[in-house]
Amino acid sequence: MTIKRTISTTVAAAFAAAALTAAPGPATAKSSAGLTSFHGTVSSVSKSAKTFRLARANGTSLTFRVTSATVFQRISFAGLSKGRSIEVKAKKVDGRWSARKVEPGTAGDDDNGGGGNDDGPDHDAGDDHGGSGSGSDD
Repeated sequence: MTIKRTISTTVAAAFAAAALTAAPGPATAKSSAGLTSFHGTVSSVSKSAKTFRLARANGTSLTFRVTSATVFQRISFAGLSKGRSIEVKAKKVDGRWSARKVEPGTAGDDDNGGGGNDDGPDHDAGDDHGGSGSGSDD
């Protein structure tokens, strides 16, 4: 009976470990470049502090720092304004989110539920889809 119990415990532990590693949480979806992707609307911008705040569909808000490494596509830091739909790829540096890539959210992008594919085949592997679970941009 001891061998049977040990095997059952080992199998159960293996399944639990596999479940933990296979299913990242909604805010921790990462692309192959180690960046985390977020979708939402700009709730505030501080040009002097070089930061902006993003309100997400799931109700959370995050502040992102803009650095010389931040790449803007089809938008500029000056173009960020309250209510603007955007996608941000970021990395946590020294406990703060540092924006690495910022691009506008569009009607066909997954953050608006359009379900289209407007960004190409390798765009945003592992993105969190704004918490809505709809659409696909891969």
